[in-house]
Amino acid sequence: MTGWGRGVVAVGSGLLLVAMAGTWLLVDLERAGWVASVVGGAVGVVGLAYTLLAGASGTEASDTGNATARNGGSANTGVRARRGRPRPGRARNTGDARAEGPGSDANTGWSDR
Repeated sequence: MTGWGRGVVAVGSGLLLVAMAGTWLLVDLERAGWVASVVGGAVGVVGLAYTLLAGASGTEASDTGNATARNGGSANTGVRARRGRPRPGRARNTGDARAEGPGSDANTGWSDR
């Protein structure tokens, strides 16, 4: 999560705590419970939407160094996703990836192997 995202979460959490405390003090507990359940449901929906939207942005690799794979190893200077579960990704200005020897694998871009 980025710096501004943490700030938004911290401020939002603080406001929700103040609102809940105010509700408990100003109205009866039955209505406070109703308000808490509505607020909790709304926060859950917002959290789900944020997670889905943040996951859609994918993974980025940029300005990486060089890597060399030897003796059947694997070198990756880009983005690697799990096979069968590709996610959006972007690789830019990646370093050199070299594969030396049988069975070695190198990737400088995007791969789902």
